[in-house]
Amino acid sequence: MKALPENNTEGEWSSSLIKDLSFIKKNLRYPLSKKTLVPGIIIGLVIALVLRITFIGWTLKNGSHRGSWATYLLIFFIAVPLVISIARYIQTLKFIAIPTAYYLGENMQLLQKFLESERLITLRHPDAPEVFQIVSKSVSQYKDEREIMIFIADDKRILINSHFTNTGFTIVPASKHYKQMGKMLSSWISAHTVNTGNSLVYKGF
Repeated sequence: MKALPENNTEGEWSSSLIKDLSFIKKNLRYPLSKKTLVPGIIIGLVIALVLRITFIGWTLKNGSHRGSWATYLLIFFIAVPLVISIARYIQTLKFIAIPTAYYLGENMQLLQKFLESERLITLRHPDAPEVFQIVSKSVSQYKDEREIMIFIADDKRILINSHFTNTGFTIVPASKHYKQMGKMLSSWISAHTVNTGNSLVYKGF
């Protein structure tokens, strides 16, 4: 994950994220809505259309509903990637939880210090101070498409998810960057804090 350029303080903020914050903390995923369901429905329709066209094609060719092994193999190679796309899309809706020994306020401090140590520009909102957002540089050569990574501080855990700008929740493979960032955060917490049982103590600060 790359930080925004030093002279860029702008970023997109999803108001729906703040509205859905309680749901996300409880279910570790974005709630189902028109915005989140449409891409999955599109994938399902594509699968149905491909299977229908293939079915009609072999029926016209063979004069029956029986297809050759090659036809079934073709259906398999078409359907499997589409099914995988659905599974990967579902993953983009889910948050991973990084366990910590600390409560909300201390986890907010941890996130702030971690992101500062990585020199990442952080966007926050006054209505949801426990939510941190970072925006990558463009990941596309052809358009301004950026990865948005969301951190949510909570009691005893920090939640992380990411998605891409300009396309909303679209048919794309689930980004692995937030999982990598989760591992980095977990390692950083272990290396820079001491759990005293009742307070947060930093090492090396």
